[in-house]
Amino acid sequence: MKCRFFILTAFLFIIGWLYMGCSDAENNSASEEPSIEMEGEVDVRPVIGSDGGTFTVTFTASGDWTASVNAVTRTLDWLSVSPTQGGAGTVTLQISAQPNESYDERNAAVLLTCGNAQQTITVTQKQKDALLVNSHKVEMDAVGGTFGIELQANVNVTYEIEEAAKDWLTASSSSSTRGLTTSTLNFQVAENPEESVRQAVITLQGNDLREEVTVYQAGSEPAILLSQKEYTVPSDGETIQVELKSNTLYKVVMPDVPWITEVSTRAFSAYTHYFTVAVNESYDTRTAEIYFVDEENGLQEKVTVTQVQKDAIVIAEDEYTMDAEGGRLEFSVNANVDFKIDIDADWIRQIVATRGLVEHALIFEVDGNNADESRKAIITLKADGFSQVITVVQRGKFQTDGNIDDIPIQPW
Repeated sequence: MKCRFFILTAFLFIIGWLYMGCSDAENNSASEEPSIEMEGEVDVRPVIGSDGGTFTVTFTASGDWTASVNAVTRTLDWLSVSPTQGGAGTVTLQISAQPNESYDERNAAVLLTCGNAQQTITVTQKQKDALLVNSHKVEMDAVGGTFGIELQANVNVTYEIEEAAKDWLTASSSSSTRGLTTSTLNFQVAENPEESVRQAVITLQGNDLREEVTVYQAGSEPAILLSQKEYTVPSDGETIQVELKSNTLYKVVMPDVPWITEVSTRAFSAYTHYFTVAVNESYDTRTAEIYFVDEENGLQEKVTVTQVQKDAIVIAEDEYTMDAEGGRLEFSVNANVDFKIDIDADWIRQIVATRGLVEHALIFEVDGNNADESRKAIITLKADGFSQVITVVQRGKFQTDGNIDDIPIQPW
């Protein structure tokens, strides 16, 4: 009887011990709930500039975690995270934003998930600032009047009238805007009592953006006013646009050169002339002058057109043959551009190089060829947009003559 009692007591003790062990395990399991803890002072609502860039956040996850990007406004191809998943521990997450080329602010959310624990980082990227005006030139008659400057902007815009013109040019209304919306700034021009033409510049500013609008007001005195007096044209040629204002009859006097021609012409007041500049096939810069002349009143204005030269690298020969023993290779180059030299073989080395559209001597050292076969190398003279190739063929050790035109270029 006593033995049975002892066995029963021992059995109940073991059952109680197992129950307490299970209870402790459950308590430990409950204390390891999934969690995401941000390290340091992390800004969970960062704002970045329109240029984009990369920044980091550090967090500690208690278990396996993931990071994803969700759109708040528009698409989410502009924001990315790395890495996108991992295990328990401390993690440094990189968040990268592409440049914002739009005129609107945009937002996205980076969602960190560990089990049922989540942390959201909302990223805001500023818009590309814009300040656009419908015209940079305003022409007014001598009697004056009102005109408006139409602008589009997503920044606060201020304006400034140059000091010397504030007695005859004033703002009749003003506005500022944000959000790439259209608005109009209105100005009042007083009557011009003088005979001469007068002008003023209105400067519009928003953040780092700046636009200038020039106001021209006619006077009673005959005048020819050019908006631009010098033009630089590339060697390929182009059609230039010459704008002017005049309150008198005038004629266009073309230069005595064949490479500039007028496309169309009119006869009076404010308008635009077009002139075609032909391709410059020479290796020198050339210049010509176009005159706008009012002979009756003795008026004359001049436009200077400068066309740059045709860039060139000119060589006498494009292939040279060397004997097997090697030596110096010298040839002359005419160039009016900076150029660099590439050699696709290590048995030729450059000794000298220079610049100018004058003759330059290029000198190379050629190693001896101890092989029986001939070999070939390419020297390339490179400048912006074009290149010139020179082929160097070297005979084999025992080769003195023969056809070596079909020698393959050796891979180096």
